[in-house]
Amino acid sequence: MNPPQITTRQEKKAYRQIVEAILGMITDGSLEYGSKLYKEQELGQLLGVSRPTLREALRALEILGIVTVRPRNGIIINHPNYNEGYLPLSYILSFEKTSPHELYGLRKAIQIELAWQAAQNRTSEQLEELQEIVQRTERGMDVDNEEFSQLDNDFHQQIILCSGNMLAYKMMLTLSSVIQQQLFDIFRTISPERRRLTLLHHREITARIAARDAAGAQMMMREHLHRTQETLPQKAVSHFAREDEE
Repeated sequence: MNPPQITTRQEKKAYRQIVEAILGMITDGSLEYGSKLYKEQELGQLLGVSRPTLREALRALEILGIVTVRPRNGIIINHPNYNEGYLPLSYILSFEKTSPHELYGLRKAIQIELAWQAAQNRTSEQLEELQEIVQRTERGMDVDNEEFSQLDNDFHQQIILCSGNMLAYKMMLTLSSVIQQQLFDIFRTISPERRRLTLLHHREITARIAARDAAGAQMMMREHLHRTQETLPQKAVSHFAREDEE
């Protein structure tokens, strides 16, 4: 394996060049998932960088979930299927304090399309799990707000699993980690009637997925998410919007 070429440039920090070099080696197949990479000293010699700079790059890669550093075993490349969600995106969304309507709009765009795919692609086992979640929601109409919001989240995540789109599943896991408090706030303020409406929508969406009625499932998902979005705060404030107002 030929060592990557690291060129020192003032406009880009050395550790970022190392991160990009290692990512390139993974992308082109020079390094495989789950394979032992190198000891720190060996990798530093290969890349021609100091150990402090290398460690900075490895810390960045570990935060991204790309590698696991094992002090006595070397550096292991994690398989992407083992990562639940995309940590960098969740950090960015949290930092920017993205508005509730922006987040929910992205959620709608993903889930409305995937309701169609779920009706077409779901397996019998996936449908049974979706129906079980609806039954748990029926039994849990009087649970606290946090548990009810978790049931709602479970329902929507299962629909994405029914669609078979694992990229979307990871994306929604990432979004869920950011908007979970938002969902909790929604269910904290809604009336018992709105809880019952949520359950009714879940039943109808499930029935259409069971019947493989893709258009019907998509239509009901659009209606369901639109109704829920109406409960969000009207003023959408983001990190950058506040800066502009100052």
